[in-house]
Amino acid sequence: KLKTTEFVKNIITNSTMSINDWSNTLNVTRQTVYNWMNSENIRIRKYYVNKIADISNKKINYKKQKY
Repeated sequence: KLKTTEFVKNIITNSTMSINDWSNTLNVTRQTVYNWMNSENIRIRKYYVNKIADISNKKINYKKQKY
């Protein structure tokens, strides 16, 4: 099981796209992308995680959490 932050970091780090490309494609600031890359305890909206997955041709299986 991969945390969403780890997933996003792995995709962006191993991508041929620059931080600037990612920020433009996702319509967020470069600072937002840097924040995702440099924080363990950041919550990335599912919308962006799904969009990153789509761009990188990855599939995400979300596991429902029991509370």
